[in-house]
Parts: sequence; structure tokens; C-alpha cells
Amino acid sequence: MHQDPELEVTPLASYLQNTEPGISCRTSPVQVLEEYVSMFSMKTHHLARIAALAALPALSLVSGCASTGIVSSSNPSRDAPRAWRDYDQLPVRILGSIPGKSQAELASLFPSAPESTADSGRHIVFYVNASQLPAKSNLCSDPESFRAGSQAGDLASVTGALCDGQREVTRASGNVRSVDQSPRWLFKNFDLIRYQLYQALYPGANNPASYQQG
Repeated sequence: MHQDPELEVTPLASYLQNTEPGISCRTSPVQVLEEYVSMFSMKTHHLARIAALAALPALSLVSGCASTGIVSSSNPSRDAPRAWRDYDQLPVRILGSIPGKSQAELASLFPSAPESTADSGRHIVFYVNASQLPAKSNLCSDPESFRAGSQAGDLASVTGALCDGQREVTRASGNVRSVDQSPRWLFKNFDLIRYQLYQALYPGANNPASYQQG
């Protein structure tokens, strides 16, 4: 059977072996993934995109500097990706804490979002090291029910939501390496979850694990 060359996939491991040594320490894992996707002759092809998204956990494991493992993501809104192409320009609100990092340091990672959700418009919210999360589908509308917890080890537990005001568009959860990370690399680690919030808009890109409220 003839195989469509547009659907041929180079395994991520092989791709990384053929890149320059230390690429993960000089390049954002998101950029590495985008370069991996660009090898396909049709970058936006549905199957190609899914194949690349499936490589995200593996990419986080081979990255020597930045490290983020995506645990789950979902798209309760069914919004179209084209409506959120500016996701990386949206203000971001970070709730919770990371050992050794001040609130000011966390807030400086991204353009800050308004404290009030009533008229906050399109934004992203990250809940860090939660002992209790807002109820499912209320990540954008009820941040007041968030309760901060403690962090054990090097990884911070992060749940994020892409928000249209109080409406939850997508959500994603992951573990972010936070110990001994410079602001630059801490940003890159959070950025992988922000990137997954956008990719969750694509059909087949999600792994909706059980929602944990703490």
C-alpha cells in the first residue's frame, strides 16, 4: 500500500538524536516541538499535529533544563483554535506559591491579569500547588474557592485554564520543575502548560484524566 508522504512521521527520539547537543538547554521545549511539527509537509495536518502533541511528555523528559510533564487537558467549550491564536499575548494570573519564589517574581513571569474575574475578559489563570481547586468548570469563575497547599520535592503541581471572562474554554494540568530554576526557565516550564491550553482546542489533542479538587 502506498503511504502518503505527508503522513510520514520521524520519531521524536530520532529527531532529538540528530539535533545539536544541548538543544533543550538553549531552546524552549515548545520551540523544539514546533520545529518537530514543521518537518511535516503539511504543518497544520490534523494527524501530524496529534502525533506531535503525543510527543510532549517525552520532550519534557529529555529536556535537561526546562521540565514540565502534562498530566491532562480538556476542551469543555468546543471553541475553534483560530479564535485563540493570540493565547500567548493574553494576561496571566498566577494563584498559589512556589518555595523560594516571591509573589512578585511569579507575577513578573507573564503580563498580569486583573484580580477581579467579573470583567477580566480573555485571560489565563494558573493554580499552583493547590490543596483545593475550584469545582470542575469553575476555574475561571470561582478563583476565590482556591486553597493553596505546600510543595513536596522539585515539582510544582499546576492547573491552568484558558478563560473568556468567567467562561472556561480549556483546562490543562501538569507538573512544573520549580526548584533551582531561573526566571527564564521557570517561564519556559509554565509556558508548556500555557501552550497545551491552546493545543487543547484541537480535536484529539486531549487526555482528560480525572479532575482533582485536592
